[in-house]
Amino acid sequence: MAEIKDVLELTVLSSGTLNVPVQRNLSIGSFEGSMVRIIGTTTLTGNLDISPTGTPVKNTVCTIVFEANVTTASSKVSVFGEPVPDEFFAAVGVSKFTVHCLYNGSAWNVRILADFDTAGIVGEDALATDSVVTSKIKDLNITTVKLADLGVTTAKIADANVTTAKITDLNVTTAKIADLGVTTDKIDDLGVTTAKIANDNVTTAKIADGNVTTAKIANANVTPEKMSDNANRYTRDIRISFLTAGEIGVLNFIMGEDCEIEQVSGTVMQPFATDTGTVIFKNHAGTVMTGSQIDFGTGLVLGNQVTNTVTGNNSFTRGEKVTLELSKTTAGSGIANISLLIKKV
Repeated sequence: MAEIKDVLELTVLSSGTLNVPVQRNLSIGSFEGSMVRIIGTTTLTGNLDISPTGTPVKNTVCTIVFEANVTTASSKVSVFGEPVPDEFFAAVGVSKFTVHCLYNGSAWNVRILADFDTAGIVGEDALATDSVVTSKIKDLNITTVKLADLGVTTAKIADANVTTAKITDLNVTTAKIADLGVTTDKIDDLGVTTAKIANDNVTTAKIADGNVTTAKIANANVTPEKMSDNANRYTRDIRISFLTAGEIGVLNFIMGEDCEIEQVSGTVMQPFATDTGTVIFKNHAGTVMTGSQIDFGTGLVLGNQVTNTVTGNNSFTRGEKVTLELSKTTAGSGIANISLLIKKV
């Protein structure tokens, strides 16, 4: 006598249709029961449909216990026309769920019941809005990948909770600092180095009165260009005499710095009674300075001045000489003071 089994075992397919007999008293081998167990291991290559075969009568019940190890990839599994949620296959290993199928006389009522030992079976559609409360989240279980980009807003960060250790080196960029947001007490003593000051960025208004001391000026760094016109000009006085023949001739004087002679002036200290006394000015090369010659005529009285503006051959380097050539037909009268108006260069 053949053994009657209550459970039919079917091996899972990789795709296509897996038929489940549902017609009353229809014998497949020795199966006449109402429970089917699906076993085996496969990776789906296409959709798998677990479908009823035969003609059911009203209130026919079929229970399918799914215990196969299935990797779905992008394929789907359906039971009696009802799709099985992807979450049921999310875990590694055997996927377990039970499907209760009841034929109501015209269609199958299908209920897929999860095995709660299988991870990932609760999909987002099964969760009511706001149903995951803080107490249901384990400490340290919200990882970086669970946070949406820009998902942590300012209001979600407690005051003083972004510590130095949480800021990557060089990650506070200029755009992240408010205008005037770096106050004096936020700058370390000696923290503003020379390299941090752009050329020409220390303006006069940023230097306190009296704060440029001698020690702050490099040797030879106050050039004539940095001084006022008056500070760059001075006079050199030379007394000349035409009283004796021994005093009339060539006089040389050394210039103590780089300069130009802009003007020559002669003041009568004793009148030239007999004839004119002449002074010719030459540069270091012996070239007459343009426009420099002074003639003291007999008509000049004590205190009269003769002044000439020099327009050429008037530049000197420190250590070079300026030459005054005195001439007069008859010695015996005439004393003058020569003033050289000198400009530093």
